[in-house]
Amino acid sequence: MTATKLITNFFILIFFTNHCQNVFAQQNCEVSLSSLTGSYAGDCNGGKANGKGKAIGKDSYDGNFKNGYPDGEGTYRYQNGDFYTGSFSKGLMQGKGEFHYVNITKEDSIVRGVWADNIHKDYDKDYVIVSKTSAIVKFSIKEIKGDATNRVIIESKPLMKSAALSSMQSSKNESNGSPGPGYRDPGYDLNSSKFSPLVTPVSNYIMSQGTFLNVFNRKTDKEATTEFQQVTFPFKTVVYFNDDYVEFVINRPSSWKIEVTIAKE
Repeated sequence: MTATKLITNFFILIFFTNHCQNVFAQQNCEVSLSSLTGSYAGDCNGGKANGKGKAIGKDSYDGNFKNGYPDGEGTYRYQNGDFYTGSFSKGLMQGKGEFHYVNITKEDSIVRGVWADNIHKDYDKDYVIVSKTSAIVKFSIKEIKGDATNRVIIESKPLMKSAALSSMQSSKNESNGSPGPGYRDPGYDLNSSKFSPLVTPVSNYIMSQGTFLNVFNRKTDKEATTEFQQVTFPFKTVVYFNDDYVEFVINRPSSWKIEVTIAKE
């Protein structure tokens, strides 16, 4: 055997050895979703699919993997032909994407939006404060956990004249230089006697989305409350406190409590 043939056979042996190693590695690269168990081609780490890859089982997936699960951007195709392309996390549709319901007789039906644990949402935030007047120094929205009555409660409370509130006036977030909670422009002395501590109830509201069955108003020396009951969401409204207002939208069905504080001269 000549030296040339020996060298050629040597490189052929290396090629087939590497090829067999790659095939063995692919066969032993685990995909954690049972619906994708079958064949896998792509990046692998620690015996699991990691990075770019394609898995084919009952369904198929082409995209990013992490620890054996679709994670990141990719396309998941179901055995009936439907497919989702977008963002994944731990094997679930999570984030922005679009789902195609394949129809062989007409155009596909496409659902776009945001997904959370495989559930489609039309929104990416539970609530959004659209705009408000500067006199509204506090406006917070919190979910009432465990309350399934779908209420929206707005509580207007008086301005508390305290040293703590005064310090909030100029507080800064040292990490990024942005205004801290309760920050108002310099020049406003929230402890000044010119600001009224009176409770300002809701005077009017204009809804552009959602419905409610009942609304109740209550007022004491300490707070004024407006409660919308049996609300349908999204709930978008402009709420007026005499000359001041706040516009907001709550997207996710639940019960919510809103606290408002107004500083008026």
